Amino acid sequence: MKSLLLALTFLFVVSSGAVAQTVTAQYLDPGSDAASYDYMRFVGTTGVAPNITTLYPGGFMYNKSTNLGFGNGDDFTIYTYDGRDMMLRTDGGNVFFNTNRIGLNTYTPNARLHIPNGDIIVGGIEGIQNTINASLMVKSRADNNVTYPFYVGKYGSGTDLFWVRGEGNAYLLGKFGIGTNNPEGQLQIDNANPMMVIGYDEKVTSGQSTLRFYSGVATPTVYANGFDIVYNKTVTTDRLSFMDGGSIEVLTLANGGMVGIGTTTPDAKLTVKGNIHTQEVLIDLAGAVTPPDYVFEENYNLSTLAEVEAYIKANKHLPEVPSASEMLRDGMNVTEMNMLLLKKVEELTLHLIELKKENEKMQERLNKLEKK
Repeated sequence: MKSLLLALTFLFVVSSGAVAQTVTAQYLDPGSDAASYDYMRFVGTTGVAPNITTLYPGGFMYNKSTNLGFGNGDDFTIYTYDGRDMMLRTDGGNVFFNTNRIGLNTYTPNARLHIPNGDIIVGGIEGIQNTINASLMVKSRADNNVTYPFYVGKYGSGTDLFWVRGEGNAYLLGKFGIGTNNPEGQLQIDNANPMMVIGYDEKVTSGQSTLRFYSGVATPTVYANGFDIVYNKTVTTDRLSFMDGGSIEVLTLANGGMVGIGTTTPDAKLTVKGNIHTQEVLIDLAGAVTPPDYVFEENYNLSTLAEVEAYIKANKHLPEVPSASEMLRDGMNVTEMNMLLLKKVEELTLHLIELKKENEKMQERLNKLEKK
């Protein structure tokens, strides 16, 4: 075996005073023998004779086999012994890696930078391996749920800015803007045609999506000071519901355009089960019903009072007007009923006009009799 000895001097500075020590570095060339690697190892000693201890701070190695302690074969390794640190230091210059991939704690990186089961911390307090004052921290997915696989910094005295925990929960301090760097609210989507999607993107026949508003203290299941907007989809139901703090569905929008207040099964454009208090109601009659002014046409067949009397005696309600049992069973169409009542008023007006004419004729006869 051919050996080459090189002299290399290291200077160690001790805090109590500057002390110089000479350490010998040895390069071993195995030549043609069966060694699986070539290396240059730094060799030093410590102590005073006869108590001298040999030290191996570190070295360089070309690994020609699969010695997993120093690589995975046909690679070059810089290594240290006994837990010593390694530093790349420049005097104002840069450190540049002209390489395809870098692996930390892996011989087979599958990305530009690959750190399997490890953490990345940017910022923080030197020598303390936690989140104190860290500006960026990415932790392994193997961590438990109470740590932060992804973490960004602290604000002020230590309030978290943003994190995503192992179980998938996330936290953001401040406002979040999409399409804007100056959001006006906690969440703002700035776009010509913004869209927010809430739901499960699968071809399923049932599901529920909820948007919740509440104020004050609330437990996970009780939101007395709030409202829910819930989309319900089942085999038989397809509706958007507005729920109050007592989980009562106060407004329902059925898929198809029907709205229900006080009912979850609207059967018209607006179905209300309960009272309505309003100052004014305007009903558009165009195309709905025909106002009954046709009663005043010359050819209108006005029933006589005797005919009306006979109908009332037989049916116990006015002609054309639904009976009490029918209204209880089928409800009442306000527009149709108003037009029907107007028709009856017009018919009654015609009867009054006719009675007035008859009374005037009778009065004339009485006056003539009184003069005789």
